[in-house]
Amino acid sequence: MGFTPIDPDFENRKKQAETKAVRDEIIQEIISELYKKFLSAHLTPSQIIIDDEMLQQILMISKRKTSLLREKRIISYSQENPNAKVYYTLQDAIDYINNHRIESFHSQKKKNKK
Repeated sequence: MGFTPIDPDFENRKKQAETKAVRDEIIQEIISELYKKFLSAHLTPSQIIIDDEMLQQILMISKRKTSLLREKRIISYSQENPNAKVYYTLQDAIDYINNHRIESFHSQKKKNKK
């Protein structure tokens, strides 16, 4: 007598989760390899071009969030025409992070002592 799950879609969801985990692992490996290549090429962050998907992964945000950042002109980007693919530099991502940085109390105390 075999086990029958209460949820008939359980096996499908389990396979999808496993597939997503494998895909995420592959993406992380690709990003890691690209990062190593960039370091070995001695490129500056302003010379490294990334697409919208990579920006989403770097900042851990959604496609909708990157669209909102562009719409509000919060992040710099390049796009040939409204229907074309969007590109950023790694420096754009770093600038976004730095512009939204909140200093810790410890860092603020060090600045005040100087």
